[in-house]
Amino acid sequence: MRRIRPHRSLVVLTGVHLGGYGSDLGTDLTHLIERLLNETAIPRLRLGSLEPWDLPERFWSLFADRRLMPHLHLPLQSGSDRVLRRMARRCKRDEYIRLVEGARAAIPDLNLTTDIIVGFPGEDDDDWRQTFELAESLRFGHIHVFGYSPHPGTPAAGFANPVDARTRRRRVGELESLAHRSRLQILRDQIGKTVMLLHERLPDAFEGRPRSGYTPNYLPVHVRSATPIGEGSKKQFDTGADHGTRRGGRSADRRADRRRADGARVHRAGSGVDIDAGLTRTLRARSRRRRRRRRFRRRPAVLDVASGRRGGRGRLAGFHRLDVD
Repeated sequence: MRRIRPHRSLVVLTGVHLGGYGSDLGTDLTHLIERLLNETAIPRLRLGSLEPWDLPERFWSLFADRRLMPHLHLPLQSGSDRVLRRMARRCKRDEYIRLVEGARAAIPDLNLTTDIIVGFPGEDDDDWRQTFELAESLRFGHIHVFGYSPHPGTPAAGFANPVDARTRRRRVGELESLAHRSRLQILRDQIGKTVMLLHERLPDAFEGRPRSGYTPNYLPVHVRSATPIGEGSKKQFDTGADHGTRRGGRSADRRADRRRADGARVHRAGSGVDIDAGLTRTLRARSRRRRRRRRFRRRPAVLDVASGRRGGRGRLAGFHRLDVD
């Protein structure tokens, strides 16, 4: 191993086909992770997106080391075997389900996220129902929803029975709504748990505002603290009950759910520390971006991860490129 600087808080392994690492070197991803855990003092090791058919043997046993973060992004793309065949995906619906069941049995507090393509050519009502029901049953922490769009030169662009734009938009909306409900439940499940938080770095312009970071299972949080929090530091928090109060027949937490769409507020009683779990204003920001795209097709919009504001430059403290011999 080389070029791993001391005091790095996080290393992320990424790649186009990360799960297939080492196939041309006589090794595999499991061996690489074992070396990183055994030969370095990296406090947090996180994995990028993994195709569900690429996971090598002994993979789940690696998570016994708590430095390997309990988050996996396993692209599903569709819950219909018929659509998966048309996509040339190498994982069937039942195989994906068994994979998820094995992962959750082996990894406590696993946060599973995924990608799903909506409106792929030939996707009929039954295909869509299978996808929706599977996404609902698997309780993803986040679903990256893609509405299919044809790209010239690709095989799918010439497939018969394309899904019309209105149906595609309706299905995208239904899946995004499901994704929000699922994520909100995952966040509420964190209430009462003790977590170690890795703080992000914020520009000077954001001093005095809530700090933000990620839990080990990659749930974003905002923290307000009466005491200073060092950059890149790790803090332990005990999250308490959800303090929704009745007013006018509606609870405060339900109103907050609508405003922030992707957040759940939890509170550490008597400590002066509030944790706002989730990326705030996500759906509202997404709606604004869509409106901008319609008005200014070529004008890019940048959303700051830490603040939820356009044009920000928040970045994760401790992120570092890793070179491996």
